[in-house]
Amino acid sequence: MSTADCYICRKLRGEIAPPPGGYLWEDKSWAVCHAPADIAGAGTLILESRQHFLDLEDMPTDERASLGPVLGRLYPAIRRGTGAERVYLLSTMGGVAHFHAWLVPWWADSALRGPEYLAAERSCSVAEAIAASQRIRAALAPTDREP
Repeated sequence: MSTADCYICRKLRGEIAPPPGGYLWEDKSWAVCHAPADIAGAGTLILESRQHFLDLEDMPTDERASLGPVLGRLYPAIRRGTGAERVYLLSTMGGVAHFHAWLVPWWADSALRGPEYLAAERSCSVAEAIAASQRIRAALAPTDREP
């Protein structure tokens, strides 16, 4: 698939509107947005690579080096922004052949865990997605303590 036809590449170029709340955080390698409200619960984020590649095998060195630190920043922000106890990470590239990872909040009172939780249908309103995005964006903002 060429970058001209890739849904995520087109979205990153601004040809397709991002999901509710816009991009919450970006750097030279990555962009983070809320997942589409009609297929994800509030606070579910998608981490998208700026470069077009499929998976860890094809991941460029800079992205490989930055993935852990980016996830390390996103996990606590999702927890603070949603009150989730855990965050599940899922990356299949089943729908779009461009590296992206879903970060799915999980709450301790959920009846489901692991793959069953991830496979369950969920959605939220656009307003709920935007509100969660705003809370997570605020949790991602640099503090006076950061260098």
